[in-house]
Amino acid sequence: DPRVRVLLEEDRKRGDTLAATIRAFADADLNLRLAADRLRVHHNTAHYRLRRIEERTGRNPRRIADLLELLVALAIRDGAGDGGDCQ
Repeated sequence: DPRVRVLLEEDRKRGDTLAATIRAFADADLNLRLAADRLRVHHNTAHYRLRRIEERTGRNPRRIADLLELLVALAIRDGAGDGGDCQ
């Protein structure tokens, strides 16, 4: 989906805060407070970021299928930056 690609490209240019939030949320087993603690931000900030991701991409990170899609998009984006030699 171009919306996901655009968000991730823009986020990379701005320091990858949304990507870090997606990963932290997944790593925290969808526990927003734990993800916020790991990111060292207030839980309202983490909540705002998830809402922003949903608004921009149409994907709700709180839904497993959408979160997986976002994580795969991140993996593809990050893999594409290493010269494209994915094994």
